[in-house]
Amino acid sequence: MLENILKLGRGSLVYNVRCEEDAISRVVAVSLTCALVALMLSGCGGGTCTPGSLQRCPCASGGEGVQACADDGTRWGACAGCGQVQDAGADAAAPDAMTCSSGKALCQGACVDTAKDTANCGACKKACDPGHLCSAGACALFCPSGQKRCGGDGGAPYCANLKSDNADCGACGNACVTGEACSGGKCGVACKAGLSICAGACVNLKADNANCGACGTACKAGYVCAAGKCAVTCQAGQTNCSGACVNLQTDRFNCGACGKLCKAGHVCAAGACTLSCQSGLTNCSGTCVNVQTDLYHCGKCGNACKAGLLCATGNCALTCLSGQTACGGKCVDLQTDSTSCGKCGNACTSGYSCKAGTCVSPCTGGSTYCGGKCVDVDGDASNCGKCGNACGSNQACKAGKCVVACSTGKTLCAGKCVDLKTDATNCGKCGSTCGAAKTCTNGTCGCPGYTGKKSLAVVAKYGFCWYLGAIGVACDAVCAELNGSNLANKATSAWPDHCSAPKSDDISTHFYKNGNACGWSSVGGGTGYKTLGYGYKGSAYYGKCAKGTSMGHGTFPNDKNKYATRCVVCPCF
Repeated sequence: MLENILKLGRGSLVYNVRCEEDAISRVVAVSLTCALVALMLSGCGGGTCTPGSLQRCPCASGGEGVQACADDGTRWGACAGCGQVQDAGADAAAPDAMTCSSGKALCQGACVDTAKDTANCGACKKACDPGHLCSAGACALFCPSGQKRCGGDGGAPYCANLKSDNADCGACGNACVTGEACSGGKCGVACKAGLSICAGACVNLKADNANCGACGTACKAGYVCAAGKCAVTCQAGQTNCSGACVNLQTDRFNCGACGKLCKAGHVCAAGACTLSCQSGLTNCSGTCVNVQTDLYHCGKCGNACKAGLLCATGNCALTCLSGQTACGGKCVDLQTDSTSCGKCGNACTSGYSCKAGTCVSPCTGGSTYCGGKCVDVDGDASNCGKCGNACGSNQACKAGKCVVACSTGKTLCAGKCVDLKTDATNCGKCGSTCGAAKTCTNGTCGCPGYTGKKSLAVVAKYGFCWYLGAIGVACDAVCAELNGSNLANKATSAWPDHCSAPKSDDISTHFYKNGNACGWSSVGGGTGYKTLGYGYKGSAYYGKCAKGTSMGHGTFPNDKNKYATRCVVCPCF
């Protein structure tokens, strides 16, 4: 009699083929046996292996270990678990105790979920009472809050979390396919923190030789993937295990040594498999990490720092080189960076540079940098006093202030445009006055020359321009001919009166001694006329007598010269 025991998939199927004595029966039995063996070797799916399944493998150190089928079903993984003891919850006598997928145990020749199987609730052969359910490995009458009763219709009832149960995702019996996980009641690809999906498999781009730094980037023979880059050797603190750089202190698949697998529910801490992490470390998806410094679990499990950031005291932050400061997500030198000069965020004006932590203008000689060029804000009409302060169309910039712009030949003095060559109040320069009766000629104070017609001589004295009128001409006519005004009323106190006789300080005495243009013959005596000085052609002349009362000598405004031979002293302008 021929009896073959074949195990397929995650459970064990026993096929008994009995051979009869006749040759035909033996042929049929052999053929059926071969077909079943071929089906087992094909993985029941036409690929190399069934994703997620396990099989025994020989260990290099002797004995057997276990290897898992990749999520894409194209290859078997490295042999791990060498020297490990079987889980206590599985049948010790089962010949293939390690062949069930993760989360299931082999009980009476079948792989079951002891978390919800009513016949094996919490452990093999631990059956729940009739009417009870198996929830989280314990028998109960009702499902706890957040779970729903599934099963029935001939099957054993059980409790399931429809939001996270891969076998009952969103609804009882709605199982997620291999490589997917149930989250929020929906099936989807879900990798653990620090892993990325590549060709349907979750891989660590920091350490996967076939996907180093990016999916599909494979390292050459003899190289290993370290920190996302192909390198000849692993970084400090890591070990090359079958072509992958791992931390033997924390890697549960290589705990303390390559290939040393921790049992389900255990973590690797300080190179030893343990149920809990050491002080200062946190269990993140089966790996003990320091959340104060771990790049992929910074501050809490799954909180990975972005590229370019490091984990310090549980926070993702820039770690800058000596002499640099973290500003706005980048490291800068506060001594030279024009966007953060002296302190973060202190940006220099466009065109300025940062030197020794201070914004420096590109201009020299007291000029100011405005609109991309160096200007003199004291005289630039477009930037008067400061950048951008433009003067009006009829203004100019003087000493940093916008003022009225004068035409050619004119100068702005006290808010008005004047000709410094002719202006008596600004003669030669602003504020230089020539006095009430003086005029400005070519920037010099003086009196306009006499005409020889109605004026015979001129002298500047006592703050006025004095003219000797022609014979018989009054002062109004003398000054008018010179485009001036008769200022006799203002000049009455220019010097003392000499009504009794002319003195040396009289203007008439000056004309008598300097040219005597009127032809006076002698010095006269006293006079009662109201006059500033006069004389008669061929006769005497007289001094100043402003207090006199008699009119008719033509000295003061509107007074006529009644004598045809008289020459009068006239203050003009």
